[in-house]
Amino acid sequence: MNLSPCARRVLQALAAYRTPGWMFAGHYLDLVYTQVDKAATVVEMQVGAHCAAADGRISPAALSILADVALAGAVRSAFGPSARVATLTIRLSFAALPTHGVLRAVARLQQIPASGTMPTAVASVDIHAEDASVCCSGAASFAVLENRLGSADHPMPRSSTLAAAPVLSAHELDDTEQAVWERALQAGQQPGRGSFIEQFWGILPEPASTPGQARCRVESGIHIGNRSGHVQGGVLLGVAAATCAAAMPANWQLLDLSAQFLEPGIGPHIDATATALRSGRNLAVMDCRIADAAGQTIFCAQASGLRGR
Repeated sequence: MNLSPCARRVLQALAAYRTPGWMFAGHYLDLVYTQVDKAATVVEMQVGAHCAAADGRISPAALSILADVALAGAVRSAFGPSARVATLTIRLSFAALPTHGVLRAVARLQQIPASGTMPTAVASVDIHAEDASVCCSGAASFAVLENRLGSADHPMPRSSTLAAAPVLSAHELDDTEQAVWERALQAGQQPGRGSFIEQFWGILPEPASTPGQARCRVESGIHIGNRSGHVQGGVLLGVAAATCAAAMPANWQLLDLSAQFLEPGIGPHIDATATALRSGRNLAVMDCRIADAAGQTIFCAQASGLRGR
């Protein structure tokens, strides 16, 4: 079979995912920890067609995954790789997003609050493009939980897991892997409906019949899951960012996103709805809610959009 580079990457990521410890998206995006110590946690990622949105710039979901992983890594630098951390709140601000080059996310632990019913930590992050400009910055708060699921220590890979992975053939895939592979094949056969990664992840929001509103249904699976099998926090951010952008007027750009994680993303799918709270001459303010398949709200976000030139 003549595979596209993106499809080939999916098969390699599936092979790497067979080693427990790291989520599929971490392998697919080829996230590498180049520094983990008290000074900073640095995670790097190559921008390319495999993670680009339809406009050629890095997908907000891929960027959000990088930010979330780096921020959580800063927390693990204090609590250790066996710590199970859950994102509570996060705020990201966006500048011009790159179309190529290596992104370098530099995260630092800011504080460990002294009181509360559970251990928490706050970290900050700056994501640098290859020209050293900051394309995204933000901060997040995390809960540090007991590892009741018995998850393996986070591998925090110091080198590429993708480069060492073989390209599996279709007949080697089990049923779960086959479902991911089918998504990859379908993603390559829908020209004009988003980029490969937008189709593969299913982040394809559409404007609703009500002006200033958009919706997006995303099917769950290991392709967007975290190490616990829930929808990964960065993916939820990316779904919210894309849905808010779809609800904005044409030629507007996302300025920032502030989110609260209420419940884990569990179930066959999630549903996002974004609504314009106000759309002025140069600034739009959006509200986004993501619900699970039972209709329970699991995630809330507020976004600001800026009129483009």
